Amino acid sequence: MVDIRQSFRKAHEKGLSNAASAHLDAIQGIAALTVLIAHARHLLLIDWGQVTQRNLLLKLAYTTTVFGHQAVIVFFILSGAGPLFVLIRQFTPHACG
Repeated sequence: MVDIRQSFRKAHEKGLSNAASAHLDAIQGIAALTVLIAHARHLLLIDWGQVTQRNLLLKLAYTTTVFGHQAVIVFFILSGAGPLFVLIRQFTPHACG
């Protein structure tokens, strides 16, 4: 039987480099912020088809908020990447260095 707590402890001891961890955390943070902005769009802005006076600022606001679904996927993939790499490293130590 695999002890998940022990796997996480081993991963924490070996861990990613600080730079790699910071980059993944930044990407995950950007994804979370993108989801938040996409939800705010649905609460604060009307549907694009109902906008009568379209300008560059509105196009930019609507364009930057269309990636909410993709950001959710990125967020959850990065949330599960750490435990996945730990399990891979535990069961195939020769393949992961």
